[in-house]
Amino acid sequence: MDNQHEDFIQISENRYTVVNMCRRIRMNMDKLYGVYNADGGIIGELSYVIGKIRGKVHCALCDITHKGISKKKEWKALERKIDIPFELVHLNEQKKELEEYTAGKSPCVVGEKNGDLVMILTSEQLEECKKSVIKFEAILHKSLQNRN
Repeated sequence: MDNQHEDFIQISENRYTVVNMCRRIRMNMDKLYGVYNADGGIIGELSYVIGKIRGKVHCALCDITHKGISKKKEWKALERKIDIPFELVHLNEQKKELEEYTAGKSPCVVGEKNGDLVMILTSEQLEECKKSVIKFEAILHKSLQNRN
């Protein structure tokens, strides 16, 4: 097993997954927001697809959660397992406070605790995932653990 996975998976009878660790960290974060670097709705989605084809726009979070126009099966599995409410939002779907906090920083993952917002994953960290849901889980866990 590579070093990246040693931090969050113990090989033995007891397997610790990122999801289990997130459950233990849950008390320290009320909600997570994944903010895409794209607008939602038909026009927003079409604009993103055309921009992506032309090489003019990019969203690392989109690449992690979707393949083509559908959510990845690995992402759907993570959504079902994770114990922290996790809402994916487009730029034009953000509540005002979130929009102000993430201005110029998307894509990103932001946490909310007691009404306060905190950056959990930056666009650079999402790029490090290289479209992988598994790598996303690992980086998310490390970031949440560091805030514990």
